[in-house]
Amino acid sequence: MSTRNSPQGNLPVNPVVLFLATLGVLTALAPIAVFAFDFRTLNYVTDPVSHPLHSTADPVEPLPQGFDFESGIVSSPTAFSFDIPKSDAQILTHPHLSFFLSPGIRVAYRKDRLEHAANLVYHGAFDFYYGSMTSGPVLSRLQNPELYYEIGKVMDLEVLQRWGLKFGAAHESNGMFVDSLDQYNHMRATLPFDYDAQDFASIGWNYWLLEGDAELKIGTYRLKPHLGLRLYTSENNFFKFSGLEDTSLFYPGAKPARYPDYDGLVLLLPLEVPMDFCFLRWPPLKWFPWSYAAMVAGIQTAGLQMESPKNLFRYATYHFALKGRWLHLPWLGFLKYEYGYTQPIAYYPVRSHRFSMGIEFKNYRFGASN
Repeated sequence: MSTRNSPQGNLPVNPVVLFLATLGVLTALAPIAVFAFDFRTLNYVTDPVSHPLHSTADPVEPLPQGFDFESGIVSSPTAFSFDIPKSDAQILTHPHLSFFLSPGIRVAYRKDRLEHAANLVYHGAFDFYYGSMTSGPVLSRLQNPELYYEIGKVMDLEVLQRWGLKFGAAHESNGMFVDSLDQYNHMRATLPFDYDAQDFASIGWNYWLLEGDAELKIGTYRLKPHLGLRLYTSENNFFKFSGLEDTSLFYPGAKPARYPDYDGLVLLLPLEVPMDFCFLRWPPLKWFPWSYAAMVAGIQTAGLQMESPKNLFRYATYHFALKGRWLHLPWLGFLKYEYGYTQPIAYYPVRSHRFSMGIEFKNYRFGASN
């Protein structure tokens, strides 16, 4: 293409301008939504942390009062954010908008406060490079269908309010199509100058999952720990646990790597804080009508399939987020910082920083039946 060595054509939009424009639109919509709707009447709920690293969602809550059986379509967290990445290499440096979608089908049954549910959920993550790449494409970052069974119980204990377990199987890939070095080199020679051909490299695997979460009430605080364990297998065989070296890392300097050395164990610690929490009293935060606030800290690291115990912290990824809600709006605003690897999965061995600011819509139930 003729634009490869010519930065003219479609000039990139200043990322600061894009960020301010996004912030302005969200700020303008908030008061309109407050006066136009009574969001307290909407049927939004808090369902499982089905993909904790791509949202700031809370753990599962029980079925609504009076419901012993429920089936229907569930919309898990939908998040929109403005991301500013920075990596150790000359890649992953374009600011962009990020979208995370998670629809699914859920069948749940409850007896004596013990709830069972079968879930088929699709997680999709997409990055939109408006202004920071020549034609501003939408790139698929994650295609992640999951099939899992979960069980949870509401407790009457003073500290332990609820616990839950989840197990199942899933496929994870980026949904792209370049699967050979020859194709990669061809794309490098033909793509515009500000693209990275690795964005189009096909990468993926299967895994088995086991996750647990709980809700602890400590005074006026609520701690909702989440622990996840994954066992990775070949992309074409759920029972092949060996030979997991990846050969789809084509970018210059890339070496064969194993995704299980970067992921396999996830620990998240969401802490809900009261409205008189210290930083909420600081100007200008104290001027906003907060109805919910929380902090989330977490680590994602190698699990049972790591090649060496040193990889437990050598390739770890650290997560930190602040989130809050104004009035009764059905979305949470969040600020998130990540440092480490695996995001996006096509570049999982590349260490990067990522700052995100955005909103997350709560979970909805459609077609629920009793």
